[in-house]
Amino acid sequence: MMRSFSTLIGFAALAGLPFLAPQEPEGAAKPCCSAEAVAGQAVTTTQASLASLPGRAAPHLDEIKKLVGDWYQVGDDGKPSAQRVSSYRVTAAGSAVIETLFPGEEHEMISMYYMDGGDLRLTHYCSLGNAPSFLAVRRENGLTWRCQGVHNLDSHGAAHMHEGHTTWQSADHITGTWLQTVDGEVTYTAAFELVRVDK
Repeated sequence: MMRSFSTLIGFAALAGLPFLAPQEPEGAAKPCCSAEAVAGQAVTTTQASLASLPGRAAPHLDEIKKLVGDWYQVGDDGKPSAQRVSSYRVTAAGSAVIETLFPGEEHEMISMYYMDGGDLRLTHYCSLGNAPSFLAVRRENGLTWRCQGVHNLDSHGAAHMHEGHTTWQSADHITGTWLQTVDGEVTYTAAFELVRVDK
């Protein structure tokens, strides 16, 4: 089991940078990296659509709705610590889920989960001041989030969260990693292990 909240707190290293308000940015998202630079490159809807495969239903917002509640860092003793890392709630008449990261702290961030036709998508309003958009792809016991472009990116290849992996250990226990890239190279990996305390 991971005891790696210390790496997740790297998000806090972004504190002091401008926070992008949770609203849909104007204009099209910019491509973030060259297609061959990062293994988790953007994929097409056809590649990501798994609904036709036996036992591999396409990712759906209902899976994210099951995360509603407050999630806390797992301590070295394997028990929930006092650090609330994430909070999920359903909004917009059930059509979206808001995740608040580090709620109430200076480096608080927002992620919005929603369906786009048959695709589950995520837009992350980062304390870096940009907003990468991700497409969910099914993986064993979880989801991979692949970057499809970034709103408000300073320049092509500038620092942004580029790929994520969420794994369900149980209904109330999740682990995951998020990769930050610059010019297509992974420069930082955030890992977490969280348990739900309040539903």
